Amino acid sequence: MPDKRQHDPAGDQQMGRGFVAYTFLESGRTELALYSAFLNYRLADDTLLWVLQDTIYCAACQRITMGEKLPSLEDLAAELKLLDDHDTFTLEGLAFLERDPEEHRQELLRRIKWRGDRQSPAKCLHCSSTEIHSIPSRGEFDHPVTGQRLDVTDEGWIDAASWEAEFSPEGFPLDPTNIG
Repeated sequence: MPDKRQHDPAGDQQMGRGFVAYTFLESGRTELALYSAFLNYRLADDTLLWVLQDTIYCAACQRITMGEKLPSLEDLAAELKLLDDHDTFTLEGLAFLERDPEEHRQELLRRIKWRGDRQSPAKCLHCSSTEIHSIPSRGEFDHPVTGQRLDVTDEGWIDAASWEAEFSPEGFPLDPTNIG
């Protein structure tokens, strides 16, 4: 298992970030996929919408990293229905996260509109490539390109450089030099 403390040569602010560790079983090499809580789409009305993230293998980056997670309109509508039907599990989850149900409802409505307008497929959040493969965040599986066997060996929080970025509604970085 790698040392989870990362050196920050630029002196950028360190913060706790979620991670998933993937170990290649044959070689023992480990790659980390790091989430960021500060990635947003800048919508046409100048509001922000948080980017949902998915662990991926990016063929262009040739590594395990983070990509966009684009929920289907059907999944978003089902989530909204659970909220509108006062589903106990949904409301308890929002309470645990200290989220106001009405604010979450408004966010879901904005996400549904954004998703309905979205034309392009999910992209790598680091290079914008669409040559990405979603990978599991639990258990053993075969690498989607090489076929090598991988195992999710750890997950949690790690001190790492902060990454804040904004993306267009189609998933392109508004500042292409800020690729996390």
